[in-house]
Amino acid sequence: MMTNQITGVDVASRSRRFGRSTRQGRCPAVRIGSQSPVTSAVVTLLVALVLVGRDKPALGQTQEPAAANPAEPAADNQDLSQRYRFVERYSATDDPTKPELLTQYQVGFRETIKVTREKPQGAPDHDHVSTQCIYTERVAKLVKGGLVTEVVRHYDKVNSKTSLDIPQYKTKPLEGLTVLYRLQPRSLPQVVCLTPDRQLRQQEYIGVVQESFLPALASILPRKPGRVGDTWPVPREAAWALLGETPTEEDYDLTAEILEVRKSGAGPSMVAVIAVKGQLVVPEGPSGINAQLQFTFLPSAGTAPSRARTDSETTKDQASGTPGGPGGRVEGSIDAKGYISKASLAQEITAPLPGNDGRFKQTIRLERVLERRPAGQAGEVAVPLEVPNPEPVADIKNSWLIYDDPQGRFHLLHPQELRVANSYPDGGIDLLERRPDGQDAIQVSLNAKTGDPQRDRLAADPIQEKKQLEDEWKRRGEKVVPGPSGWLPETDWSEFKRKVFRIEAALIPATDGSSSNERIYLDRYLVQFTRNEVLKVTAMTTREPHVQFRETAESIVRSFEFGPSESSLPAAPTRAPTTPPTRAPTTPRPR
Repeated sequence: MMTNQITGVDVASRSRRFGRSTRQGRCPAVRIGSQSPVTSAVVTLLVALVLVGRDKPALGQTQEPAAANPAEPAADNQDLSQRYRFVERYSATDDPTKPELLTQYQVGFRETIKVTREKPQGAPDHDHVSTQCIYTERVAKLVKGGLVTEVVRHYDKVNSKTSLDIPQYKTKPLEGLTVLYRLQPRSLPQVVCLTPDRQLRQQEYIGVVQESFLPALASILPRKPGRVGDTWPVPREAAWALLGETPTEEDYDLTAEILEVRKSGAGPSMVAVIAVKGQLVVPEGPSGINAQLQFTFLPSAGTAPSRARTDSETTKDQASGTPGGPGGRVEGSIDAKGYISKASLAQEITAPLPGNDGRFKQTIRLERVLERRPAGQAGEVAVPLEVPNPEPVADIKNSWLIYDDPQGRFHLLHPQELRVANSYPDGGIDLLERRPDGQDAIQVSLNAKTGDPQRDRLAADPIQEKKQLEDEWKRRGEKVVPGPSGWLPETDWSEFKRKVFRIEAALIPATDGSSSNERIYLDRYLVQFTRNEVLKVTAMTTREPHVQFRETAESIVRSFEFGPSESSLPAAPTRAPTTPPTRAPTTPRPR
């Protein structure tokens, strides 16, 4: 049957976050510190974080944004009736006449994840991952309305520390890597590697897509001019930009508030502080959030009316309490053209540990601080990142991910769309893609040697494998339309030093009497290697036609190799490694 379990937090995968686990259930929101109601499914960041480490971002003070014709210097704190129209705009090309447009900027962030696991006796187990990173980002493409859909990102420096015993490869994760980050409708972002002789690792991809996406954070800003104390609902896509995962529509209640507007330093630059709080539900369960944004800007002169207002316009604005102006502006409001210069977030999630009737729990706490400065505002000469032209087409070489077996037994490549849903101690993984109209799954498993020559010989026999499949279908009473089976052409596989036997079938799920044409197409592969090892691969999809997915499965079989993908650095584990609960990336937003 098709697997659909994915959950957890990856320490090794953001190192894989704190290991691998099935969904742990839901937990109530809790508080971080004395007054921060915060929760969330952030265990995810643990492993990709570990593999992403970073030096302290040394970004210094937030720099003043460039702007034309600034208003007169303001008082340290603005009067409570003043309204601000917050505007953050981007451009894919430099325009000296519009210095307020963001084209390229540098980002530094620090992130800490702590995991506490209760146990029957003794003190709880504790693990942590701390990560620091500096990267440079440049806008590559915008669509109508000014929405940034593509950026080029270069990871300048990445460092991390962790208590987890995880493999450390000679090639430092993410550092020195340049990628094209591309938003996709109803799907996870696509990440294309632009660095020659580098291929994305599973944990690197997770680290990239689960970071806050700064251009989308602007959707948290109020749509109308606002005053200190004003509140407004935060759209779900903005929550995705902040958290790196999309909350469900169920029990979604996230609110933003302008806490204060004040001067920033001795110059005319100002800062608006915006709080984001509330409750929402993420894949791991109910969650609370406590976040804060700083919006740095230079105020421009107040907006003046451009025409006489009608009685109906005045009456409508008075009824809503807003002295409105043409073009969505408000008379007397200040145009605050700037950028989100800092974002901080705290999250926590508590879930029962498996296998103990819920008596013992695991608590995961995340704290993240992110700062940004536009290029050229610190006095240094910013070297523009190169935007590829023509746009690169995602293929196996530049976008497929390297998956390394945690125990170093094998590695393989897989598409970004197929996420690792499960990994197995005896050697194997489940890859899963959820689509709006169905799902795809590929299961890869090594045949474990039993020590019994007869049993091992039967496990490698394709005829025996086909018979076992047919017996299983019969036992379950499933309706099956058999397809052809046999050895694939040797000329296609000899260079990979393996022989491949394929069994094809279409499974027709039982219905409640209603007619249904839906089918699950199955391809089972028995792969024999020259080293007397046997690999089983099962590909299932509801796509029509299904041949393209079959080709994807066979490309994964071709990429499979024994041993790790790269030599790891020597390690001296102090205790048995703990597998962190993994969290799969979630689709960023509906579009």
